[in-house]
Amino acid sequence: MTPDDTVDLLTECATYDQRTVGETDVRAWYKAIGHLDRDDALAAVARHYGRTRERIMPADIAQLVREIRIERQARQPHESRALPGACEDDTDRRDRGKRGATLCRKVLASVGIGQPQDDQVLDPTNPARDAALRRARTERSTTA
Repeated sequence: MTPDDTVDLLTECATYDQRTVGETDVRAWYKAIGHLDRDDALAAVARHYGRTRERIMPADIAQLVREIRIERQARQPHESRALPGACEDDTDRRDRGKRGATLCRKVLASVGIGQPQDDQVLDPTNPARDAALRRARTERSTTA
């Protein structure tokens, strides 16, 4: 929202509770809820006054906007909900799996987590390789 949107929001509130709106009100409300979407905030005002006679405050709007967003998300189709059933053909499963794996690799690479290079794993001087081999031999000998 912009400060002008906040004026519109407070004007909408005033239609319900006859409040007076001044410049300091606009600044305070904008500071508290200026990050919210204008249309969602206006819908929150209508929802609030449809439920109660109490005067609305910025925290009420923030809570109601969260409700509105959750409801909107629940209505939107999600890829996992659109998957075929167990008995249906799943022709693009491999493609979805590849996209998911690629996305995971990108995310892990962006935070500095990646798989070691093949030459690091096979390098006989790699201490991690030696420790892994020792541990595997020990476990094999104790379980056999």
